[in-house]
Amino acid sequence: MPQYHEGYYPFCDFPEAGPGPDWINYLENNLQLDSLAAEAIPVGMYQARISFEIEIDGRLRNVNVVKDPGYGLGERARKIIQAYKGKWQTPSPSDPKIISRRIQPITYVIEKE
Repeated sequence: MPQYHEGYYPFCDFPEAGPGPDWINYLENNLQLDSLAAEAIPVGMYQARISFEIEIDGRLRNVNVVKDPGYGLGERARKIIQAYKGKWQTPSPSDPKIISRRIQPITYVIEKE
């Protein structure tokens, strides 16, 4: 595999790259809006899209907001994803020295009672 400079490997997007079983639980537990934050946002569906890179060792880096629906939701999702301490599986079983990218959609549904 070509190496562009020491410690850097090409990027790829492998569908088999995965976070392990706790990723969805982590997102669901941490992305909930408190009632004050939800009250300040009009009724509707809002989607943030967060991009990040998965390091060779499974850690996340370069977490950025790609699509921000406003109301601070994009930045909130970015901070929560950036704080994730779990490890993703190696993106390519055949060559573990590949850094991969992912865009994670986060959808907030705001309903008033």
